[in-house]
Amino acid sequence: MSSDAPKADRIRLAWVVIHKPSAPENRNRRNPLEAAPASQPTPKLEQTQADAAIAPPTPSSASPDVIAIPTRKRKRNEKFQEVNLLLAKRRTSSTVQAQLESAREDLEINEGLLARHEEETVISQQQLAQKKENEARAAELEDMCQQRNARVEAATKSKKAWKSRTRALYKMLLQEVQAAHGGNPEGLNEIKESLHRTFGVYLKE
Repeated sequence: MSSDAPKADRIRLAWVVIHKPSAPENRNRRNPLEAAPASQPTPKLEQTQADAAIAPPTPSSASPDVIAIPTRKRKRNEKFQEVNLLLAKRRTSSTVQAQLESAREDLEINEGLLARHEEETVISQQQLAQKKENEARAAELEDMCQQRNARVEAATKSKKAWKSRTRALYKMLLQEVQAAHGGNPEGLNEIKESLHRTFGVYLKE
């Protein structure tokens, strides 16, 4: 009996050795509880990848076309960026985002035109003010000219009156000189020349 026990043990050991799988087979054989390798995605992983492909970009990976890069109008573009992020979060279609970008560009163009019109309006107002100032200055100069013309006219009338009085006095003096000197033509001519030098005008007899 004792000799039969070691023999039975050797038989069982041989059976185990014969039916033991080889090393390559052990490597290829998988445990059903183990996870599938990364090269063969499960149906759930494939669905997740498909959803990621059609889903809109998240704020961290959004392209420059979706999120407007801040330009000279930082606050306004930040508002558009906030709207873009909200649209991306709500899975809005790309058509709406394109319309939003087009509206932003139109707004920038209109703001540029408005700034240009404001500059031209300021220039026009300055020109109008200058024109009014020139018109006021022209009216002032015209008034000054009218006043000067009036003074010249008054001086002309005064000069004519002075000439009339001077001629009358001249005739009176000539009569007195002729009566005093008699027929002395030399003395009469000397007095005439003195009168002409004194009054500064040519006086006719």
